[in-house]
Amino acid sequence: MFKVKHKLFLFIVSSFVLVSSTNVWAAKPFCGDGKCKAHETAESCPQDCSAESFCDDGTCDANETAESCPQDCSAESFCDDGTCDANETAESCPQDCSAESFCGDGTCDANETSASCSADCNPGSPPTVCGGLDGDTYNMCNEYCEVQDCDWDPNANEDVCKDLRSQFSAAFPCETMSLGCVTGDSGENPPFPFNVGDGNDYGDRVLELTVPRQCKCDGLGDNCTPCPIVVGFHGYGEDGYTWKYRLDPKGKAVGFISLYPTGDMTSNSYTPSGTDPNWAVPSCQDPYDGCIDVGSCDWCGDITEDDAVSTQREIEFTRAIVKWTMDNRCVDPGQIFGTGFSNGALWAHTLARHPETAGLFKALVPVDGVDHAGVYDHLKWIDAPPKGDSPWILHVNEIFDRLEPYDGRQYDYDPYWIFPPVLQIFAEYALQNSGYSACGFGTSDVGERYGNLDVGSPVPKGAVVPAGYRRLYTLEGEGQRKFRCFTAGESCDKLAICLWDSGPVGDDLSDPHARAGQEWVGGNDRGTGGTKPMDIMWRFMKASVGVPY
Repeated sequence: MFKVKHKLFLFIVSSFVLVSSTNVWAAKPFCGDGKCKAHETAESCPQDCSAESFCDDGTCDANETAESCPQDCSAESFCDDGTCDANETAESCPQDCSAESFCGDGTCDANETSASCSADCNPGSPPTVCGGLDGDTYNMCNEYCEVQDCDWDPNANEDVCKDLRSQFSAAFPCETMSLGCVTGDSGENPPFPFNVGDGNDYGDRVLELTVPRQCKCDGLGDNCTPCPIVVGFHGYGEDGYTWKYRLDPKGKAVGFISLYPTGDMTSNSYTPSGTDPNWAVPSCQDPYDGCIDVGSCDWCGDITEDDAVSTQREIEFTRAIVKWTMDNRCVDPGQIFGTGFSNGALWAHTLARHPETAGLFKALVPVDGVDHAGVYDHLKWIDAPPKGDSPWILHVNEIFDRLEPYDGRQYDYDPYWIFPPVLQIFAEYALQNSGYSACGFGTSDVGERYGNLDVGSPVPKGAVVPAGYRRLYTLEGEGQRKFRCFTAGESCDKLAICLWDSGPVGDDLSDPHARAGQEWVGGNDRGTGGTKPMDIMWRFMKASVGVPY
């Protein structure tokens, strides 16, 4: 187990040139040679020594060097070496010290370190940590791991530097530590309302989280193991507690921090009062497309503002809850995962595609929810995730879900909204993003909801996925009887789909959407039997960081 320790890292950058004399026949020192020697004083040799300045007066003056006055000047420190040393002032050495900046002025200036000026630079100060965004990926790497420790090598006549990251275990690089691993658990609960000073008004949103015992950190180096994060996004009209009953026990069993945020609570066409929490996905904010009954189209986000504004606020809220957790808990930035049900699944798909969050999440598992289809363009809102380190995506769906069907076919139960087939969404991802190029989903793939719960075969009713797909037995778990997982392509890992028939086999409720949510999301089974929903979810998430199924 890696133990995080407080270390003092000194930033020493030297740019001086050692001065030496190679003339062994140099003349013998004399009064008037411009050097106030140890045997000279202001009285005996006023030409070289002033009343205020003489060799061995404790100050390395402008006319003194380590050679002319070793009592005052060391080889590493002399006037005009570019550093205002502890024994120098703006008066004694204006070349190095300005009137505004000197050692002892109470400020650790750019040219000072705890070694050169301990009076201003406190060696016990905690290391600074960067906690912002690096391009479109989250970079919580400690700043002291990004610099070098440099010492002057007079033989090489240059600085010789070593990477401070070598002080950490090669198996545990500093990039896998968040601020909370250095400072320890803050002990604070997420603020309510969630106002973190990023300029956004998130309203009365709640962020709940569970930090299991093995993820707690005191910041002193004892038992500090950076843990993954799994964020659960609830369905329409629900709250963060929807995922708590599943993620909480699983996180305690395997060691991840669970986050349960509550979505937007502003007014929409369904709830003008703004009482039903939801996630402002672009496709469910369009008032004219994405549904057959125009009056039912705009059912998420804030109807009083531009759709893009609502969505961007959701993006920033998602990033803010992750960053708050990383600042206040010990987190592995390379293992940020997310899942969502229904409207939360739409949001999970959005996070996979958005340039500001595609690099934040390593894997996403949306459950029973995809973006709407346009009336004339069934992939209207489907943009592929940005190229690069795109997240792994496991889409999970009950095959007879009439509210949000995996195959995009319309049911009599839901005459309002229309959806594209999930397999065609994945085909679009594979076409547009080279990171998914190994996945062979076809642009016309649909699947057969009434077919066998297996890969396509010559039986009359076909199967839930077309022939040529690959069954993921190891993802399902040994002896799996309920959930069936598939992908397209012999080497495709990053895109997969798991399907099941909720309730008894052959049972077909008028609306299995709610029951599907209860079977996958509800309950408190932590999923340690190898074949439960949380087992499948966690195996897929860990596979995205190199742990095979």
